[in-house]
Amino acid sequence: MNWTCCECENKYDNSTGDVDERMCYECLDGESFAEMEKKMFDKLIKENIEMRRKILSILKRGTFADLRTIFDALSEIGYKEAS
Repeated sequence: MNWTCCECENKYDNSTGDVDERMCYECLDGESFAEMEKKMFDKLIKENIEMRRKILSILKRGTFADLRTIFDALSEIGYKEAS
């Protein structure tokens, strides 16, 4: 028996799709990849925001007399320059 995928509208059967999800495996795989991609992107944004907060916090603690640099601030939070 063939069913129609609710995403792409192509026909699929038990071996080429998931009857419970009403989708072919190609669309199911694409959906999981998109979800995974979104999670990774959200994590990078969150890490970027957190790193900016840490750097600003470190720089605000210091004064010009400290001669603190951005590199010092990055080193303090564990950033290592790529070699």
